Amino acid sequence: MPTLQPPIPPPLPKYLKEDEVTQECRNFISSLPTEKGWVTNNLHLYQGCWIITRYMQGVLSFQKHFQARDTDIILVTTPKAGTTWLKALLFSLVNRVHYPNPQKHHPLLTNNPHVLVPFLDINLYTENQVPDLTSFASPRLFSTHLPYVSLPMSTKDSACKIVYLSRNPKDTFVSLWHFTNSLRSPASKGPNSLQEAFDKFCRGVSLYGPYWDHVLGYWKESLENPERVLFLKFEDMKEQPTAHLRKLAEFLGCPLSSEEEAKGVGDDILRLCSFDNLSNLEVNKSGKLSSGEENSKFFRRGEVGDWVNHLTDEMIEKLDRITQEKFHAELNGLECILCEAELLQPFVDVVVTKSKHNFYEHCAVKQELPVEDFGDCELKSKPYVGMQFDSLDDVETFYKEFAKKEGFGIRIRTSKKAPRSDNVTSRIYVCCSEGQRKTKNALGSSSSRDDENKARRSCSSLKTGCEAMLRVMKNKKLQKWVVKGVDNNHNHGDFSKDKLASVLSRTDSIEEVMDAVRDTSENEETSAWRDDEDVGVFEQKGTFREQSSKVLLFELM
Repeated sequence: MPTLQPPIPPPLPKYLKEDEVTQECRNFISSLPTEKGWVTNNLHLYQGCWIITRYMQGVLSFQKHFQARDTDIILVTTPKAGTTWLKALLFSLVNRVHYPNPQKHHPLLTNNPHVLVPFLDINLYTENQVPDLTSFASPRLFSTHLPYVSLPMSTKDSACKIVYLSRNPKDTFVSLWHFTNSLRSPASKGPNSLQEAFDKFCRGVSLYGPYWDHVLGYWKESLENPERVLFLKFEDMKEQPTAHLRKLAEFLGCPLSSEEEAKGVGDDILRLCSFDNLSNLEVNKSGKLSSGEENSKFFRRGEVGDWVNHLTDEMIEKLDRITQEKFHAELNGLECILCEAELLQPFVDVVVTKSKHNFYEHCAVKQELPVEDFGDCELKSKPYVGMQFDSLDDVETFYKEFAKKEGFGIRIRTSKKAPRSDNVTSRIYVCCSEGQRKTKNALGSSSSRDDENKARRSCSSLKTGCEAMLRVMKNKKLQKWVVKGVDNNHNHGDFSKDKLASVLSRTDSIEEVMDAVRDTSENEETSAWRDDEDVGVFEQKGTFREQSSKVLLFELM
């Protein structure tokens, strides 16, 4: 009777192999701190970043040999932050002139986005220590997961563009856990447990982590060099894809023209690059990358808030606390990353100051916050972090009263909802003028109302910016709405009702009134006014009252 031979195990995919690593690289790796890996056996700490053995050689070669061009575009993310989606958007935007009918003829229909926008360190420089990049058409599109500090000097010395995409750490972790488990070798001892992976992530031991250092590195660089580094947030892009596609196109120097807007070019790109469309393409259901990863592994859910289906209350509290501590100095700018947080014990008092870089620095001080219930909406003080309300209606009533007292109106900038319901979980209120348009020039003299309207419509406009903001979140444990962020620095107040009344007491001339508004605006960059489609008119007696309903609206109510 013939002896049964054990089945021959399938060959390892290339991404799990380490036999191509040179001895010189192995000697270098042996000097680095090492931890157990998520996919492969080991992770190595290099320049404050955790990298698997196979990719170390590619990282070193990339740093040594890559020469960036001024026209290069480099996409950067932490792993599982929406990389595949943004690669598709980036490629489609830059190459849209070549593919006017993308639903029928486009490289994305037959290629995974990672093929069209390859990783420099993971693919190009790992598979060939000195790859030939001359075949890439300009602008060259590349990607990497490396932190900013580890990028080659040529990328920092050149004028190349860097597009960075961040994502909420809880969703990032959950997606990373699923992804790495799907890539583990069959010979490994099963998947990493959620708790084991969570503990590593919180310690910063994750692929290209620590997560927080990675995000902050590019965030700060985007503030220092906004013309070179664009910082995007996955949650914002999912909520307003059209607006962020325009923003991306403008940053890349290829804005959508009015003709393209009219033809729906942006909408076509968004449809082509949508999760549903890409994940259902045959190439992404059955294909593989040259390194062996199945294309389908890069498409799981593509949603915001899936962490609620995986993390315990203790995990959520711990990860939120770490994120608050790591990001507290940049809390205002990174609020979207924190907006999904449900901190059970409010403990951070935020003091806002303006820095030399024209962004907010927040000094966080641990302390016991006074618990003050504003369920009856009585205006007891200015809003502060830790205030509690029974309902969103109470929040809005309170903030409207506060804003009215300070001389400005409010609106809702954004609301976040639970992933599987329409229940609002967080909301941000801002000044009505924040992010809105204001007329830049005064009206010319006109003899008729129609001429005045025509002159008003033809005026150029610019963006206003007001810091006034209130951010509230629903605390599930307390069943209260808690203030998580506040800025009481309203900067439109110099042109007040009293000043307006004073001007009107001297003249009925629209031109003179507008001169006063413009002078205030130019001196303080604060005053704002817009059409009466949005807010009521501050009416006065006389000729000006008759003209004002169609000409001038101050957001002072």
